[in-house]
Amino acid sequence: MIDLDLLLDYHYWARDRVLDAVEALTPEQLTRDMGNSFKSVLDTLAHLHSSEWIWLSRWHGESPTTHIVSGPACGRASTGHRVNKANR
Repeated sequence: MIDLDLLLDYHYWARDRVLDAVEALTPEQLTRDMGNSFKSVLDTLAHLHSSEWIWLSRWHGESPTTHIVSGPACGRASTGHRVNKANR
């Protein structure tokens, strides 16, 4: 069985690569309608952030029934790009 720490490290590594990549996007590129299941890159980031929050809540014994509502401030800081490993 793969160690949970290894899986979490991979998750945060992959998430941080995505956030590094979108950091170079302009506001127009970030919010452009891409015609996908999540309208824009920003909407995709908001979904990823909300999903991460839901799973963390479950680890703490809570069972959220809705996703976080995102707003215009959603971005690198609000998605927890520099998560301290101790908080995982």
